[in-house]
Amino acid sequence: MDIRIRKATTDDFKTIWPIFQAIVSAGETYPYATTTTQEQGEQIWMNSYYNNSSPPADL
Repeated sequence: MDIRIRKATTDDFKTIWPIFQAIVSAGETYPYATTTTQEQGEQIWMNSYYNNSSPPADL
């Protein structure tokens, strides 16, 4: 089995969201509001990359 690792795109966020939401809503790991919406989560997680800074996943 080959595994290919690549940077996520905004199209990938729909599959990232369930993981992100479960972790953030628990309120134990990231300093984001436990009520963060999918749209807010995408802004937080994905848009840093497109604004030339590292998204949280790259840190």
